[in-house]
Amino acid sequence: MPEVIFNGPTGRLEGRYQPSKDKTAPIAIILHPHPHPNLAER
Repeated sequence: MPEVIFNGPTGRLEGRYQPSKDKTAPIAIILHPHPHPNLAER
């Protein structure tokens, strides 16, 4: 599963991408803050 990185103003968002076998399948991106409040804004 390939790693995906989005660079943002307060750091980077890391994720994983799992391609579908169906080439017409939709894509969803789900973003959430870091679970530890003191680390979320580093």
